[in-house]
Amino acid sequence: MLICGECYKIKKKYHEVSEEELREKILNIREKMKKRFDEFIVVTVPKIEGKRIVKYYNMIVSELVIGTGIFSELGASVIDLIGTTGAYSDKLKEIKNKVMDDLIHKVVKLGANAIVGADAEYMKIGGNMILFSISGTPVLIEDDN
Repeated sequence: MLICGECYKIKKKYHEVSEEELREKILNIREKMKKRFDEFIVVTVPKIEGKRIVKYYNMIVSELVIGTGIFSELGASVIDLIGTTGAYSDKLKEIKNKVMDDLIHKVVKLGANAIVGADAEYMKIGGNMILFSISGTPVLIEDDN
């Protein structure tokens, strides 16, 4: 977590943390979070082969609502060989990745390291909006010995 200049001055004054120590701690936390993201497992099934579920958490959902105006801005006049618009596909993939990142952030904060029973949905709402959501059950898993 980055902090503003004023917060840093207060923290340093009261905790005598050097700037280098603070930077090192921040980098260490970022590295740990990246490692957890890289190792994170999301599956649509209720079990993960070779793993034992140690703890279940309440179902979690992440969603994003976007206006369809973004698609018209893309100049979606070029259709590829399979009949889809490449710009649409790229934008939908970007949206899916944002929602997935948000979901994983929420789940990692809970202490879980995987999601089972994941479900992803695109839904048109109103005349000009699309909802994309991913839901699932966060779990803490260990290797099955």
